[in-house]
Amino acid sequence: MIIRFHNKKVIILAKDKIGMNQSITLVKAKYNFGQYHRYRSLGKKRDIHNNGKFSPLNSEEFYYIDNTCGQYDIWKQKLPGSYPLQLTFSEEWIISSFIISNDGASIFFNAHFQGNEKMQIFTLPTTGGPPRRISKNLEMHYLISPNCQLDETHLIVTSNQFGPTNDVAILDIETGELDSLTASDRNLVMEAISTDGNYLVISEFVRHSKSNLYLMSLDKKELELITTFTGDGHNFFACWTADSKGFYLLSNTEREFIAGKYYNILNKSSELIIDPDWDVGKVCTSADGKWLVWSVNENGYDILYLKELASNSNNISILKSEGKIDLQEFSKDSKFLAYAYGDSTKQSDVHIFDLRTQTEYIITKNMLGGIDPQDMVKPDLVKITGTTGLEFSGFLFKPKIELNQKVPMMLFIHGGPDSQERATYDSLKQILLSLGIGVLAPNIRGSTGYGQTFQKLIHRKFIDIQGDIEGCVNYIKSLDWVDANRIGIVGGSFGGFAALFAITKIAYMDWTVAVDFSGPSNLITFTKNVPEHWKPLIKAWIGDPFEDEVMLKEASPINFVDQVCCENILIGQGAKDPRVPKTESDQIVEELRNMGKNVEYLVFENEGHSLSKYNNFLDFNKKAIEFIYKSFFNLEIDL
Repeated sequence: MIIRFHNKKVIILAKDKIGMNQSITLVKAKYNFGQYHRYRSLGKKRDIHNNGKFSPLNSEEFYYIDNTCGQYDIWKQKLPGSYPLQLTFSEEWIISSFIISNDGASIFFNAHFQGNEKMQIFTLPTTGGPPRRISKNLEMHYLISPNCQLDETHLIVTSNQFGPTNDVAILDIETGELDSLTASDRNLVMEAISTDGNYLVISEFVRHSKSNLYLMSLDKKELELITTFTGDGHNFFACWTADSKGFYLLSNTEREFIAGKYYNILNKSSELIIDPDWDVGKVCTSADGKWLVWSVNENGYDILYLKELASNSNNISILKSEGKIDLQEFSKDSKFLAYAYGDSTKQSDVHIFDLRTQTEYIITKNMLGGIDPQDMVKPDLVKITGTTGLEFSGFLFKPKIELNQKVPMMLFIHGGPDSQERATYDSLKQILLSLGIGVLAPNIRGSTGYGQTFQKLIHRKFIDIQGDIEGCVNYIKSLDWVDANRIGIVGGSFGGFAALFAITKIAYMDWTVAVDFSGPSNLITFTKNVPEHWKPLIKAWIGDPFEDEVMLKEASPINFVDQVCCENILIGQGAKDPRVPKTESDQIVEELRNMGKNVEYLVFENEGHSLSKYNNFLDFNKKAIEFIYKSFFNLEIDL
């Protein structure tokens, strides 16, 4: 049976008992597959915070990354509005972040080849031209930070060229030679040079529940630990003040949620300045010291705050809410604030806020498919209780259906697990909703945004997601508009692991369909195959393949494939994935096929841990939608 679209209807052609065609007419989705995917993206989730910059010379030029041409490239746009100029033309190199030189003449950017995450540093003029690779060793990685230019000929960068861990070094822009500043066995990352050029802030990733900050005087070149709390807790650099007397940081040491603090380098003391009962996001101050902006993540929704520091007033303005906030960048003349905003019905766009007139305008138009936002589905924030009694939140999307109609449901599990389901646009969710398939996207244990105790519930206890997933299924089945016999699960990375875990370890939930992208299937092989310097971190986060063998085997989907009842399984994988090696997908595909299960396996040879190339992203999403639809309705759909 096949469905073909004609105008606003779908014609289903079927064979009757004597082989003659007969037609059944159904209502067609209002928009087609391509329209939901016609949008520009300002960068991947983990990169987008620093992917927008004003020119250091004026506030009339703004630079940003987007994938207008199918890959992430750097663009320049004249303000208040003009057609953007494309500055890079990447093909196999994936651009992740960039900075503008202090004189406004050059761009320095990070890029990695086909998703291998071995970052290299390139430069090109801000007027355009061919990029030049500065870093010399393609087998090592080199990271730039938002403020890392030491002088006209040197950057201070992060690299693993001197050993298995990251260290901070001075990079010669012309020769590519490195001069080490921190020779250590720790994972150190360059954060920012002070405004007066005298100090560095350097961060240290200790483990998934702890990070530190150091101060270094460029005269003495000695590391001074400034976050001395010995227990768990993260400390993230935010920004230097204009007078270089201190800097802002984000910290959840000795507390559940991430707060904003100010560290005074003269008296070596910190002061709590932003203290909500939720996580504070990026904090940024203007070059003239007059303005402070920050965001707060309240249950997956961001609120953007602005305060005028010079007025000594407690008057705080709310600039935006009910979506996702990124960027947050002041112009060098302190006239404008740029930020990115999007929600579940639209991709993020760049907003320019005029600090003098307190007005704003949007310079990008990233939703291109012509879909009316009113035809999108906004979620309800719901509470779910797992079978262990743990309560957590989730986003519930109900498709626009007729009264008394019951629909199938897909459970979306996010990656990480140190991540969070947010109120952002997801084309896969919205297409499924338009086809009459509901979506539940929960923030199960391990998610960020709900306090560090909640986040650490999963550490060395990946198996404990079982009660949370069971709770999600029980919640789904309690909804009177859901067909309890048609429930599926989808996820990537950790979410992919959760999908595999669900159809093996929790097979009794009778899953109709499962979709996994780059999910670990065997925690023994997964933890054995990480680099040596990662192993102490992985041990504290997931477990040790020898000491914790029994625990890891019990949580590994590969060991329970004999329990699989799900007949429809789709697995995707990037061949060059450095985080979850392709062997993790290979082995479970082989086991499932040996059992006679219907497993479709898509390998993308030129991709890493996620799909960076637009065509690959489209191919996998299209296949996933067709696969899910056929699994639920036993019909082939012509997208």
